[in-house]
Amino acid sequence: MSDLIEDYDRKLEILMSVEGFERLVPGLYTSSIDGVIWKGLAVSFQARLGELSILPALGVYCPAAYRIIKSVFRKMGNKGFETGAMSQRVGVPFLIKPLNYALNDLHGDQRSSVDYNINSIIEVDDSVRILIRDFLFAGMGFFSRIIDVTHLLEFVISEQSHKHPSASINAMALSLKIDPNISLDRLDSLRSLYPSTLTDRFYQFLVLELKSKR
Repeated sequence: MSDLIEDYDRKLEILMSVEGFERLVPGLYTSSIDGVIWKGLAVSFQARLGELSILPALGVYCPAAYRIIKSVFRKMGNKGFETGAMSQRVGVPFLIKPLNYALNDLHGDQRSSVDYNINSIIEVDDSVRILIRDFLFAGMGFFSRIIDVTHLLEFVISEQSHKHPSASINAMALSLKIDPNISLDRLDSLRSLYPSTLTDRFYQFLVLELKSKR
């Protein structure tokens, strides 16, 4: 299966580069207009019972806000958030949506997550073409709504505050990127978006770091 994954990734890299997206690491293809917000395609591969599952997702990244999170987590002694397929250039996604969900939500296309799966190398070309076509189609609507960091923050708060434990942490980091002099009361309100032990610890370490610099 490793040869199949390498072939798939190589062909994705070639065709995504034509569309203006750079391969940062295997399975991650992004582009940026302003160097602040990066948008792209994240693909994970899973081999099971002789079939290669292709799991594509739309992702939005903010390297500057990611570096804030990374700094605080390291002070917390927690590096677990850095595991998995990611690039040190853009970090982890602040928004991520499975490609088939984006197609269904934005255009009503009933795409299944298994539609990209392949069993042999002769199926790679067709799968890659379908994936990129779907990515460009869905991405046109999904990415167009996120113009800058402020828009990204609004989406993180409105769409993920009750769906993912990282929402509060992402919101705090993005808000600090937007306003380095943000009030501690505002950070506290963002912490409450998704209360958790991890969120509380992150907030405490972030506040200590800010107080030491102000």
